[in-house]
Amino acid sequence: TLEEAIKEEGRQEGWQKGRREGQSQMILRLLRRRWAGLAPEVDKRVRELSVEQLDRLAEALSEFGSPADVTQWLRQQ
Repeated sequence: TLEEAIKEEGRQEGWQKGRREGQSQMILRLLRRRWAGLAPEVDKRVRELSVEQLDRLAEALSEFGSPADVTQWLRQQ
């Protein structure tokens, strides 16, 4: 029914939001462990990324040599 479809869509949106928030928190935690003084802009930009972008960022983490590399990657998204 239409009501069930709407409920399912809401569940899916909630799941995606939770996944995105969890991924962004983990990535930010890893970045902060590596570089203690991350710029607030980096935090903001990471939290705005989509799930797909967060997946790509997670894969790229080991390639960053400095916070500037992270900032550059975020600007390209």
